[in-house]
Amino acid sequence: EPMPRSMLHAFVWFWYGWTAQARGDLATARKLAEDHLRLGQALAHRTIRGHSHTVYGRVELAEGRLHDALAHFTASLPFHLELRDGWGIMLDLEGFAAVAAARGHYAEAARLLGASDVLRERTFLAIPATERAQRDARLALLRERLGAETLERLLAEGGALSMDDVVRLTADESMAHTAEHPIVLEAQARARG
Repeated sequence: EPMPRSMLHAFVWFWYGWTAQARGDLATARKLAEDHLRLGQALAHRTIRGHSHTVYGRVELAEGRLHDALAHFTASLPFHLELRDGWGIMLDLEGFAAVAAARGHYAEAARLLGASDVLRERTFLAIPATERAQRDARLALLRERLGAETLERLLAEGGALSMDDVVRLTADESMAHTAEHPIVLEAQARARG
């Protein structure tokens, strides 16, 4: 008889999906993100729900669905903030930064990366090897668009922001915030219920 769905499944699906995405197997990563999200909802487990939206956002981002990616990062951030989950917040900020950069909002992307970097230093979390190339490419794009001095200034500004200011930045109109997106509305409804 199969093992009942539990936190163990969430842990395995998270890392299996992360690995699948790193290998370029987005179909498997998407399936695991969907399973992960359903499990978090079924168990009403805030950590699973937060991380499942983050993972799903990463898949949407990889597939170029910026609107849906932003909606998932928007849905996950409140869970991570409430739980004081530094790693989850950091992943969300990097997701928001990737969306901002893809939409041409380079200053916002740089500030968000700066905030993420400070959080990464505080939590002693390294950039996973599978993420370095994307991060380096994003920084190179920002350096090209903003100039090296402006990029460094904006990274420092982002690193100096309070968490409240960072959250406001993720909801700024220039990010085309998706508060009315079905993914966000469903996450909010489930959080209340």
